[in-house]
Amino acid sequence: MASERPARVGSLTISVDIPEVSPPRAGACQAVTSHCAVKNTLEIPPEITITLGDSSGTQSSESLDNACMDRVPADGGRDSGVTL
Repeated sequence: MASERPARVGSLTISVDIPEVSPPRAGACQAVTSHCAVKNTLEIPPEITITLGDSSGTQSSESLDNACMDRVPADGGRDSGVTL
């Protein structure tokens, strides 16, 4: 976990095991894996939509940027019992 706020994952390490890859092919494999969709998504975060529902089947959606994030206390809600 990252030490700064907001709480988030601080770093990821991805290991790709390719049996019997020759040195000339290793460079090509590195290039391909450095452009994978997961890596690109983590580097340029997508818009996130959170959908909340209740037992009546009512649902509401709101972009994470416009949801309750601007109302979370500076302490991350720790003193208020809020869990994100």
